[in-house]
Amino acid sequence: MKRFTMRLVLAITFMLVSLAIIVSAHSTVYPLRSGGIKVVSWQAPAGDVSGYEYYFLQMESGRIFGRGEIAAPSTTVRFKTLGTYALWVRARSSSGEWGPWAQSTDPAFGYVNGEASPWLIRVIP
Repeated sequence: MKRFTMRLVLAITFMLVSLAIIVSAHSTVYPLRSGGIKVVSWQAPAGDVSGYEYYFLQMESGRIFGRGEIAAPSTTVRFKTLGTYALWVRARSSSGEWGPWAQSTDPAFGYVNGEASPWLIRVIP
């Protein structure tokens, strides 16, 4: 059983690292020094939106950082842990219902310089 568990952990780790490499190759990557601050914003969806839930997913480990709820389609985040991060966000309607999750690696959601394009943030030393 231990051998199977170790192989499973190694396989999952390999898949996460491979996914991070593949996604990074097709995305605009914004480098940011550890401890740096980044303002991230997104276009509000059509309709009556009362707020947003968001988090940053570290691609290499699958860990979640910077989870929160805010009223505006923008947040300021300080990144300390090295790695590559994608933003996940969803809107809440005024009736309290949550919409679907969108992510910065999806070209239909991510924008770079006004153009639809996937993006990531890479925190470096």
